[in-house]
Amino acid sequence: MFGHAQIPRSPFTLFAKYHSLSPNVKVAKNPIDFERIVAGIGYKVNDRLSFALSSQNLFFKHSQFTFPASELQPLIPSLAAANPNGIANVVPNSVQALFVSTGFTF
Repeated sequence: MFGHAQIPRSPFTLFAKYHSLSPNVKVAKNPIDFERIVAGIGYKVNDRLSFALSSQNLFFKHSQFTFPASELQPLIPSLAAANPNGIANVVPNSVQALFVSTGFTF
């Protein structure tokens, strides 16, 4: 989902995005399943130039666990062989970042 709202009589726009991703269905509990939330404000300098400041956040759906080597085997056999006890804490619990963006129209 994505939405934006122009603030009346101003060059500012508020925007937000929600994204849910479960990229791998070959494992029972994928550590990379996440939700992404982006929120920010944009400033339109003129018809060709704009700037934006946004907060981008990833929230992983599962608590951290050791990803079993048995489930890693069909995906990346060499990594499973190198980690016979699995991989502990595969991804962080969350990631937050601030971005400054520039937009050009030609």
